[in-house]
Amino acid sequence: MLAELQANRGGPIIAFQIENEYGSYGEDIKYMKYIYNSFRRRGIGELLITSDGIWKLPSVLRPDVLQTINGDIFGDESLAKFIANHNPEYPLMVTEFWVGWFTGWGEKERATRDAELMTNMLAKLLEKGFSVNIYMFHGGTNFGFTNGALHFENYTTHITSYDYDAPLTENGDVTEKYKLFRGVLSGYTFGRQLPPIPQDIPTESYGEASMHLYLPLLDTVVYLPYPAKANKLLSMEQLPMNLNGGQRFGYLLYRTRVKKESTQISIENCFQNQTGLIMVNNQHLHNLRNYNKLTLSLPYTDAEEYVIDILYEGLGRVNYGPKLDYQRQKLIGPVSIDDDSNLAWKIYAIEFQPSFLSTAEAGGIWKRMPTKERIPMLVKGTIEIKGNPKDTFADMSNWGKGILFINQINLGRYWNIGPQQTLYVPSNVLRMGINKIMIFEAEMPSRSAGLPVINFVDKPIL
Repeated sequence: MLAELQANRGGPIIAFQIENEYGSYGEDIKYMKYIYNSFRRRGIGELLITSDGIWKLPSVLRPDVLQTINGDIFGDESLAKFIANHNPEYPLMVTEFWVGWFTGWGEKERATRDAELMTNMLAKLLEKGFSVNIYMFHGGTNFGFTNGALHFENYTTHITSYDYDAPLTENGDVTEKYKLFRGVLSGYTFGRQLPPIPQDIPTESYGEASMHLYLPLLDTVVYLPYPAKANKLLSMEQLPMNLNGGQRFGYLLYRTRVKKESTQISIENCFQNQTGLIMVNNQHLHNLRNYNKLTLSLPYTDAEEYVIDILYEGLGRVNYGPKLDYQRQKLIGPVSIDDDSNLAWKIYAIEFQPSFLSTAEAGGIWKRMPTKERIPMLVKGTIEIKGNPKDTFADMSNWGKGILFINQINLGRYWNIGPQQTLYVPSNVLRMGINKIMIFEAEMPSRSAGLPVINFVDKPIL
């Protein structure tokens, strides 16, 4: 399909990249040659390139493959070495010039890169004859469940915002970094005039939206696809759904039933990406956090049995690094009841698709919002907008941890550990008049009085 769009056939594509940062993973030249040949066999005749950190370049495949580099602060010595070993018939290029960085949940503050420092680096690269692709020029937003994660010594999941401290903000506004970069680039226009600086996109404070009705999550399992049954903890990827492609994103609900004489539950291998909670007979028992082994006493019950639900949250698959090959979204376990791990599980996939939200809204028995309930729940409310909607930001700092939906569009995860406290709400998500708001709240914080609200503000809190 892409071969027809090459420049040598009148199309817009002038180059194709082989792999991405493969030098950081291995030196399997046989594999890289296979990728190279797969391009050529399919009629790709344009320039082929690789893209790697300057500190870890892969072995050169062939003379017709251009090596490009990624990074932020390039030392004079490393640049000189790269240039000296570079084929002078080919251009110099920085494919990813990291002008910002991503931020993980739980970090003290948003990751940034000094604007003047990055501007000076940009000027140096251009002076040495490099073409430069700014990564990111506009970061944007990880809407829905698309945030991703890193795992080196520890697992870190990315926040919903991908503002990235880029020259254009998450919602598209111009920054000081943009203006400084523009000043440098003005010396490389080759007689052409730069376009005018764009105006900031208007935003609006719409005030508070009261969230007054709730529906326990466990009341919604009847609206979910028929559960998988297994005697072990299956991963999202193993579930027989989505044309046997498994569950993409969201949450897993593991449910088992055990006799009322049972006394304790144990869960092993609860590491950084094992976020969720345990419920017993519809009541919150404990949050999952970072444990080698967690053992809890089961509360007394008058019921005929214990119904144990473990809600697992897929915080994001790793997108780079040595853990890339080990991506399975699941509760690791094993889970034992009184040292017996041979349990019968029903496993529900909770993807929060619009059809599920519609069914839950129409068919569920919604109750007035409690002040101290700790079970995971759907909460709904509305906000009225007069006139044409504008961009806004939903301040979720009154809540614990969950997901925000407006007019059934998943705007991403919020989490009170920060640093991000607002979720970006583009104007085209909103409509004039009544807008339906729903959140999934997994960890309602303890409150002394009053009901939590969502405050729609005109500036982000990142």
